[in-house]
Parts: sequence; structure tokens; C-alpha cells
Amino acid sequence: YHKFKPDISLEAIEHHYKTEVRLKERMPDIVIDWYWSRNLTLDSRSDVNQGFSHLVVVKLKDTKHLEQYLPHPEHIKTAMQLKELQGPLIEKIMVLDWIEGENSMENTSM
Repeated sequence: YHKFKPDISLEAIEHHYKTEVRLKERMPDIVIDWYWSRNLTLDSRSDVNQGFSHLVVVKLKDTKHLEQYLPHPEHIKTAMQLKELQGPLIEKIMVLDWIEGENSMENTSM
């Protein structure tokens, strides 16, 4: 989840996601897909969404690929570049990792 600084325009945010992030291009061997979206209830549910205005989802094949993704040289490079790029834009980031379709911790080692 991304919480952008209040003075950042929607155009700047869209430009950021469309031209600067490009995770699948940076790690095609690991990232199956990625997408971003605006929080549709930012204003109407502001009491619970903490102002997180956008969501980014990175789709990986499995936890093995997650283990490869985190230390991957392109991920580290991207993280450093994004920190530099997002620094002026982002107020706060929250990251969650999960297995699609699973609603239990029984099958994970975490």
C-alpha cells in the first residue's frame, strides 16, 4: 500500500507507476505480473484505510520465488532506485506477503 504526500498530483502518481516501476521488465524470471490501483474508498472509509491511496500487487509463482525476489539484484537495485524516486512522493508504505487462495497460516512456515 502506498500513501502519497498530499501535494502529489494523480498525474504524477500515474506517471510513477507507468514509467518508473516496471517490475516485470526488471525481473521477468521471477515476477509473473504486477499491477497498481487507486483506493476506491479513500474518502468514504478514511477511518480505517489510514490514507493509503494506492495498492501495488506483485504476483510471484510461489514462496520459493518470493525468497528469490527479496535478495534478487534487480529487486535491490529497484528498491534503491524506487527509494530515490519515491522519496519525494511517498509518505508511507506498507508491504504484505501472502499466498493467493490460502486463508490459513497452516501451510506456511511463518
